[in-house]
Amino acid sequence: MNGLNFCYLCGKLGHISKWCDSRFQSELVDPGENSPYGPWLRAVGRGTLGLASLKIREPQTQPQLARPRFTSRSHRTLTHSSEPKRGSAIFGDFSQPAASTHEPPMSPRTHPQLHSTPPAAPSHVIQMRREIGGASPESMVNLILEPHTVSERLDRACASESWSCLFPDTRVHHVVSPYSDHSPLVVELQLRIQWDLSGGRKCFHFEAAWLQEPACVDIVKKTWSAPQTSRAEGRLREKLSMVSARFSCWGRLYGRATRDRIKELKRLLVARKQSRRTQDNRDHMFSDKAELSKLILQEETFWKQRSKDLLLKEGDRNSSFFHAKASRRHQTNSIRKLRNPDGSWTETAEGVQQCILEYFQGVFTSSRPRPDDIQSGTEFLPTAVNAEMAEDLLRPYTETEITKALFGMSPLKSPGPDGMPLIFYQKFWHVVKSDVISCVLYFLNSRVLPMGFNETHIVLIPKCKQLQSLPQYRPISLCNVAYKIASKSIANRLKPWLDRIISPAQSAFVPGRLITDNVLLAFETNHFLNTHSRGRKHFMNLKLDISKAYDRVEWSFLKRVLGKFGFPSPFIDLIMLCISSVSYSFVLSGSQFGSITPQRGLRQGDPLSPYLFLLCTESLSSLFREVADRGSVPGVAVCSEAPRISHLLFADDTMVFSPADLPTVHVIRQILNVYKLASGQEINLHKSSAVFSRNTPLDSQRGLAEALGLHLDNKHEVYLGLPAVAFRSKRAIFAALKDRIWKWIQGWHEKTLS
Repeated sequence: MNGLNFCYLCGKLGHISKWCDSRFQSELVDPGENSPYGPWLRAVGRGTLGLASLKIREPQTQPQLARPRFTSRSHRTLTHSSEPKRGSAIFGDFSQPAASTHEPPMSPRTHPQLHSTPPAAPSHVIQMRREIGGASPESMVNLILEPHTVSERLDRACASESWSCLFPDTRVHHVVSPYSDHSPLVVELQLRIQWDLSGGRKCFHFEAAWLQEPACVDIVKKTWSAPQTSRAEGRLREKLSMVSARFSCWGRLYGRATRDRIKELKRLLVARKQSRRTQDNRDHMFSDKAELSKLILQEETFWKQRSKDLLLKEGDRNSSFFHAKASRRHQTNSIRKLRNPDGSWTETAEGVQQCILEYFQGVFTSSRPRPDDIQSGTEFLPTAVNAEMAEDLLRPYTETEITKALFGMSPLKSPGPDGMPLIFYQKFWHVVKSDVISCVLYFLNSRVLPMGFNETHIVLIPKCKQLQSLPQYRPISLCNVAYKIASKSIANRLKPWLDRIISPAQSAFVPGRLITDNVLLAFETNHFLNTHSRGRKHFMNLKLDISKAYDRVEWSFLKRVLGKFGFPSPFIDLIMLCISSVSYSFVLSGSQFGSITPQRGLRQGDPLSPYLFLLCTESLSSLFREVADRGSVPGVAVCSEAPRISHLLFADDTMVFSPADLPTVHVIRQILNVYKLASGQEINLHKSSAVFSRNTPLDSQRGLAEALGLHLDNKHEVYLGLPAVAFRSKRAIFAALKDRIWKWIQGWHEKTLS
């Protein structure tokens, strides 16, 4: 370091922490301009952990670097401090890593250690489990040569829920340090700054909390009873448009009045408790408490609808919990910048929108597969639909099926372009029933599409934590409820016959089949490969991941698959009308923008899509069955009496078991290429891997993995969320399950739960 000393306590050059005055007395320390690091905080075990006080002024138009003044205190003083009213955050070196790339023989750390806080820290510090996002995976890289280089995320930032609500757009960045193996932290704050979405139209959403107001019922009844001039199939769209317009105006006034009324009732209750206990005062207290309880319940429902929480079912006014979860969900799903294909960053609203439109225009553009390629991919599909199935699928749809489909879906799922969630239709079914049934039956029985029936919003949900580019987001389709009812009705017709159509190798979404069926078979076969250390026969297991599986399904391929299975032509026409008449627009930060007319793909969010995808993957399964019957890819048998397993499917998760030799590898590559050219599906080589039996020479493993284009693994750690192989250490087997439960517990803050 060229003779320069750095103090971790005060952030200045010229001395080390051992001789720092802050170690012996309490004083205000200003890092000043001489420190290349700025403010610095150290966790217990590496120095003193100080508290920062940050004064909030007028909102800035640009992100500001937080440079608070630090009060250097002893840890004993810190343990007796109370939580600041405006929230608190800790930045710095936490000593224990949140992420690590080191391998044994270094001692492994348990999950609680990875998220440790000072053992005697006050409650508000312990509650700061929420890590502020944006930082790189590793912040410390030592100087030891490979393969013993260690990179860990020691330097990070954690904040309380109140801090996260006050600064919802806080981001943390690591900068390069010329003096240390640690990367200093830069914290950027944005105080409730709204991102400017130029030209974006704010989406209307019906609030479930409104259902508890009598005025809500009156609005629906009066609007629905108004005379209409449109035809029966278009009447539903017109009435929904009128109801949305009225609720949009009424909802703004209602929300403001509700918040003001809650404050007023709390003030009145405090005043009445301090006044004389007369009969009149007591009666007013009871009525005020009842009204306040009703309004707080509405507030809880409001935040629960936004939190999308699936675990918490019962409780007593968990508004704070749902609010905190909704805030975290909003922060996680927000997109502030994207990396372009050339490596540059786009940070403006217009630029991000343009990136999204260009990327998904490419995803949803057809590769135009040749008829010969489609024929090769579907050549071995059997005719599975008999006369009984065809007769059932072609029956006219009835009112009973429509009602069953509606009430068979979750009420608080996100609404589509009409803004109305399923709970609106379920609550007011006695009012809207006739119009909904007329519209849906008109589409199903006449196979004519009403105007606006198949419009769809797309929202982007993150698939990982370190988000940079659009492939790391999952597009979820939000369809209109009327279309979802129709699609669910078709799916309910198709579902009972799937076990006669789909082969036993596929266990997803088929009635009577369980995810554990595939897990047990994969576990036993992987255990055989892991223990097969002798003999001249070598085996391998390929774990294949399909990139954008739903989004790249070619419609011409799907139509050919349905025809090969023997589905009747009217049923195929109805299916193709459902998937090919869609139009997409995107929703970002609550605003709608853009428009795309796709040429391929199935929607994630359409009740019919999982079953159609199973029919498509049956083409891949038929190709593997054919080569297994010919003996080209005979599969693996764990013992002489066991059946041979060549492949297992769970939706788009594919496992292939085969002998490990070059001719077999060439056959597998040919199968995957035929399936790709026919269906449009591509194997994600970055997430796919190959594992070989223990008796396979290392040179052979590398050569075969390279021939397949897959990376080589010692073992598959997880398959369908469960361990893929068994170890001697049961603790190692179930460590992932323990970590998952631990993460859930971290989110159950007792201060926000009743």
